Amino acid sequence: MSGPESPQGERGATRADRPALAPGGLSKERGESDGVRLAMWSGPRNISTALMRSWENRPDTRVVDEPLYAYYLRETGLNHPGRDEVIAAGETCWQAVVDELTAPVTGVYYQKHMTHHLLPQLPRDWTTWSTCAWA
Repeated sequence: MSGPESPQGERGATRADRPALAPGGLSKERGESDGVRLAMWSGPRNISTALMRSWENRPDTRVVDEPLYAYYLRETGLNHPGRDEVIAAGETCWQAVVDELTAPVTGVYYQKHMTHHLLPQLPRDWTTWSTCAWA
């Protein structure tokens, strides 16, 4: 059952239990924001880097490139090129990454994510604090 008499949509998802979002995509519980948080989720070898490059040319936009990559490499143990350098330069604690991604912003905060970096054990609730898109 879906439609006006049901709080659920066609896929059965309900938004009744989600906190109301403030401008910028933050819940009132998390804090106010004057900006927009845009999380672009994609897979490897597609248009995601070109999109990120276009956003980084806007004077009102801050960009982050694959913020969960260091965590992903440390957690999975995969031997990717530059693995040690990525881990040394990046944040390997997922909670610290999420805290940064969901902190109040001004302007636009463009986040380029790879879907496979969002490992099954990670919570997903923090993704509701951003406008999400997929490339």
